[in-house]
Amino acid sequence: MGVFVSIRGWLECDEQQLAAVRQVIADHSDGSYSGGWGFPARHFNWTYYAFYGGDVRESAVDWFMEQLRCIAAIPASDRTGTGFADSS
Repeated sequence: MGVFVSIRGWLECDEQQLAAVRQVIADHSDGSYSGGWGFPARHFNWTYYAFYGGDVRESAVDWFMEQLRCIAAIPASDRTGTGFADSS
């Protein structure tokens, strides 16, 4: 049967970053585990979210981590330096 890993969590971003996150996800689509990504149907307030939840084969963890590395490289949308990879 194989080994499965449960992956779950969320990302907080702004509208511009969310568009970039969606593009990274589309660029890394695998037709299966990509279905674990979800987004609220209607935005409210100021923070945008991207959620992931799924049980993936251990062999797919590297695929998922590569997506997260690409998402972490998305720069801040404003001058405050609040990008995903910002360490301040």
